Amino acid sequence: MNSGMVVACLGQVLAREAEMEAAHPETKGALGGALYSERMGRLARAACAARPGDILELVVLSGTTSVRLAAVARALGRRLACVDNWRPGTEYRLEEVEAAFLNSIHQWTDVVDVWKMDAHTDDARRLLRTRDWAFAMSDDGHRFEDHQHELESILPRCRAIVVVDDYYYAPEVPDAVADALKRHPDWIPLRDERLREVWLVRKAATDATA
Repeated sequence: MNSGMVVACLGQVLAREAEMEAAHPETKGALGGALYSERMGRLARAACAARPGDILELVVLSGTTSVRLAAVARALGRRLACVDNWRPGTEYRLEEVEAAFLNSIHQWTDVVDVWKMDAHTDDARRLLRTRDWAFAMSDDGHRFEDHQHELESILPRCRAIVVVDDYYYAPEVPDAVADALKRHPDWIPLRDERLREVWLVRKAATDATA
């Protein structure tokens, strides 16, 4: 399947996912993310079926999405890397959120690597570049610099799909994505305003010669 067909197929998947999201009674309050965790699980499975590499989640919070990604990792013989520093002292009471994550993920520890760190540090960026990823999620902050640093670490090492969250709700995120795509023209954005995120698809995602 050539890259044009891959993008066309994923475009159809995007439209179906957007229709399901729009029909969900809680989607407005969730800003287009009522089915987000389920959607990420399906996308991760498709990415891993197409290309080699592990699964990356930046940031994980309480682990609602992590457990779905971990199930995919175990089923397909991959690993899931969860990156978060659960920085204390914020309005989100992240100490409690971290405890909830550890409780949720305990049954998946055979396939999960927990990297407790700020994803924007030099050490974290070096670590992200040591692995190949089939599927990655970029969601650690809403500033231009946050996503710029994440995408510069992830895009060169990801083989199939990168999801960038809050594309329509954080004004600096679209600029960061556009900036990254200028430097990485082998990626194509797919988006629908009914969803909260943008999907970045590598042109050679299912090309066995890539």
